[in-house]
Amino acid sequence: MIPSPEPLDHLLGMHYMVLAAGLDVEVPEPREKSFIVVEDPVILPGGDYIYAVVKQGVSTPRMVYTLARRLRVRTSCITVAGLKDARATALQYASVKKSCLENPPRVIRGPGFTAIMRGRGRVARGLVAGNRFAVRLCGPEAIEAGRLLSGRVLRLPAYYGYQRFGTRRPNTHVVGLLLAYDAEWLAALEAIDEPYPDENPRIILSRILLKPSIDPERGMARRVERLGVLRLSGVTPHGLMQLYFSALQAFIFNEYLSERIRQGYPLDERIDGEGRDEQGRPLAPVPGVDACDSVRGEARRLLEAVLARHGLELDSLRLFRRFGVAARTFTRPVYIDVSVDASVKDDCAWLVFRLEKGMYASLILREVCKNIHKCVY
Repeated sequence: MIPSPEPLDHLLGMHYMVLAAGLDVEVPEPREKSFIVVEDPVILPGGDYIYAVVKQGVSTPRMVYTLARRLRVRTSCITVAGLKDARATALQYASVKKSCLENPPRVIRGPGFTAIMRGRGRVARGLVAGNRFAVRLCGPEAIEAGRLLSGRVLRLPAYYGYQRFGTRRPNTHVVGLLLAYDAEWLAALEAIDEPYPDENPRIILSRILLKPSIDPERGMARRVERLGVLRLSGVTPHGLMQLYFSALQAFIFNEYLSERIRQGYPLDERIDGEGRDEQGRPLAPVPGVDACDSVRGEARRLLEAVLARHGLELDSLRLFRRFGVAARTFTRPVYIDVSVDASVKDDCAWLVFRLEKGMYASLILREVCKNIHKCVY
């Protein structure tokens, strides 16, 4: 394993790489023509209406909102398995409850998306078989990137990727950390309210002028300022607190995985306190509010070392119960094996690969890109 040269990686706990090629490449604009993701769905039995949705330049929540408006149903009538990048061309599946819709149209068009009915069944939130990607890399060393990756099977640490911590400013885990410190609510307020690194001054001004009810982060900031952290429970949107805690969970997992590597444990070796999946891979803990009671053995020792480095204990995670967060400890594979195909066209390299549920394309891109901001953000 090679220590990552990217400062952002260390902020997010992703301290190691396998290749660390550092090539001068980028995912060129318009990104919608350079980053394509196709969902491998799991269609469950049922009588709901299944739509295949192709979208470009629009987020999944916005697509669902507009689709509901077109169908004249509530957004709660529509289920998608997961979120897909707004700055991409994505194919994903949505199901519309039969009870909400009497005469479903075959084709629905909205700004940035087209939905086509594919039959009956239902999709469940979080349940997908995986995702297939086609990513174009251009730049002075794009052909070298294609040669480096073509036909390779990469065994990579199964870190949570950059997008897990915020697509514009990767600090959601920082807010989670500050809230876990119990008394650092002023610092949490500052982190919540900090402008994006590349934000236009006019947009910053617009955000300042927005009513708190329009911007959930700003609304939470106002509540923190008025009430303090410990009185937020019951007045803060549950989804927002869940967002910050789940980002903190992902950060702790990344740090755990890096500590595991640092101490010399092979990726394919299970240590005491970890599980094992059907493929034989070690399953490491992603700690929840019950981590103090559910993590044992050497895995617990590593986790405690990681938390201590950030001024926390396993018991610190219980604090989030006061905010209505009940996320329990679960497990995640320690590594993924990714088979990459590559082809060259017009001096650019197209990378084609498939990832299982919950894994990020940025895990591959960070291995080859010198400037991760040109490949991910």
